[in-house]
Amino acid sequence: MSGNLKIDTRTRIVDENGAIVFGEGRHQILLAVDELGSLAEVARHLGMSYRAVWGKINATEERLGVKLVIRNSGRSKSNNTTLTPAARYLIEKFAKLDAATRAFCESAADDVLKFHFNEDGQASGNIPD
Repeated sequence: MSGNLKIDTRTRIVDENGAIVFGEGRHQILLAVDELGSLAEVARHLGMSYRAVWGKINATEERLGVKLVIRNSGRSKSNNTTLTPAARYLIEKFAKLDAATRAFCESAADDVLKFHFNEDGQASGNIPD
């Protein structure tokens, strides 16, 4: 293997069955809802189907037991979907959790990743005895 190794972390909140409740993808969806105000526009912007966007929001709402978006009826040119205070709280706290998780994992992995293998398969670098 050539090049530098790095840690790949994904922060996800899951339920007791391992189903994703919230993660980076849903975080991006809520940020896009806040910016664009339309689930159809969010779907286009993220390259997803409307059904997939709504399904992820709905699944998260069901698993958390709280509404995250308010859909205003009608097809006006103004924004018809807004975030609830719970969604804004979740966005803020998840961003902090994700940043802290990534920082910890990168720091903890530094010692593990300071080695390399030569052509003979022998490891060298920062290897404990």
